[in-house]
Amino acid sequence: MNRYTVILFLLLISSGISCSHSKVKKPSHLMSKAEVEEVVYQIYVIEGEARLLYMEYPSTTVRRWVNETMNSLFAAHDVNYAVVKENINYYYSDAAQAKAMQTAVTNRLLQKQAQISKQVIKTVLPDTIITGEKQSNKLPLENKE
Repeated sequence: MNRYTVILFLLLISSGISCSHSKVKKPSHLMSKAEVEEVVYQIYVIEGEARLLYMEYPSTTVRRWVNETMNSLFAAHDVNYAVVKENINYYYSDAAQAKAMQTAVTNRLLQKQAQISKQVIKTVLPDTIITGEKQSNKLPLENKE
């Protein structure tokens, strides 16, 4: 894992527990709730992809990819790591709001997982059922090239 995912994961956990008892200062660069949800969702997606990449690529290559992808994500939202951290801390300081945001992110992740599962079933299983053998040993996600 890289520093972004570890720190954000710990931040999400700790902010839900400790910050719900104290008032967190409004960030100077306040992101919308929807934008923070999107960034958190994308971070989880990047983390999931990284876990798959660790199975096939050297850790230094995966870490470099994660850092570049995180930096691209932050650049797309015109923020940096510190701004994202402040905003997550701010929005997750309210326990009810944190739960609602995390539920929304989790639901999106589950939808993405279901979509990928359907894609795999449509691509891999029909070939196996019709011919009795796999036509390709690559999963659909590997065919991005």
